[in-house]
Amino acid sequence: MILPRPFYPLVILIIILSAFTFAEDVPADPLSATPEPLSLSISITATPLSGTVPLAVQFLSAAAGKQPLDYSWDFNSDGLLDNSVQNPRYTFEHAGTYNVTLSATDADGNNGRQSITITGQEYDSGLNLSSYFPASFAQGQNQITFLITHNGKESIRDLTAKIIADGVQQTSTTTITVLRPGDRDSLTIGATFLKTGEINGMLKLGEKNIPLLFTVTETVSYDASGLQLSFRQVKQALKEQETVYVERKSNGYLVSEIYDLIKTAQKQVQDAQQLLLTNKYPEAKLAIDLANTTVSDVSQSLQSAQKQKQSLLLWLKENAVALTAIVAASGTISGILIKVKNKASKLGENVKLRMTSPPARKREEDVVDLEKEKKEAENEEKKP
Repeated sequence: MILPRPFYPLVILIIILSAFTFAEDVPADPLSATPEPLSLSISITATPLSGTVPLAVQFLSAAAGKQPLDYSWDFNSDGLLDNSVQNPRYTFEHAGTYNVTLSATDADGNNGRQSITITGQEYDSGLNLSSYFPASFAQGQNQITFLITHNGKESIRDLTAKIIADGVQQTSTTTITVLRPGDRDSLTIGATFLKTGEINGMLKLGEKNIPLLFTVTETVSYDASGLQLSFRQVKQALKEQETVYVERKSNGYLVSEIYDLIKTAQKQVQDAQQLLLTNKYPEAKLAIDLANTTVSDVSQSLQSAQKQKQSLLLWLKENAVALTAIVAASGTISGILIKVKNKASKLGENVKLRMTSPPARKREEDVVDLEKEKKEAENEEKKP
């Protein structure tokens, strides 16, 4: 009898497949699995939370986790590590709102994040720039005056200022000893402008930076000899007008008010001479121009001056000495009456005269025959 041969390969394959199936059905050992990291609980406190910059802040932190813990602080939200200690101290230099973030990791790899907000504010002393002058500058050395107003609450002592600008060199500054709330005072700064055009800069006034815009022009050169010539010309012109003034006044022209104008011109000429002697040519040029304008005004005023209208009373006043001499010489007033009547006739005035003989001659009152005197006056006029 022939027995069938067993099918060994098939049996082996079934056994192998059964083993794999059994392995998949067996649950994994929980002690051998890697646990997922847990989230750490982190707390942050900061003192102070806000204030005037530069603002120094002390941070305190706590994290529940296995020691040791790693700390990573980001103070300015740039994503970079700024500090790695648990309780750092940091100074915020500029005003703004900062979102400070702490990341912590414990020994088991557990981590967490927490944030806190810090606000930095600009300090306001109450100092304000009201104005400054001059408005424009020449290239080179200049003096700039700044008017400062204090609208704050506390007095400020030893206040100075500084110009910060490209192309500007500060050479000097004055100091305000004390500026009280509500007060206004000035600071003068010496500065050299090295270039022309518009220059943007700032005035550092205490803790404040105030924007400035300077307009600088090219330096004007002055011809010293030309200024001397202009000065001599205006001085000579003034001297000539002074002579005209004297002549006009002696001839009865109404020029008294022009004298004040002449005095002004004299002062301007003196100022111009002093400025030339000290080589202050820009100021001297201005003084010469002012004096020249004033002298021109004097000339026009003298030319348009009117002659004073002469009345009989004024004529008598001006000739009082001569008339007194006639009386003393002739012992009579008839000659005086003739001249007075003659003058009155020329002036178109009707005059009735009544005179009294001198007491020394003890004469009685004499009424002058006006008709006779009139004829005598007419005869006097006909004489060459």
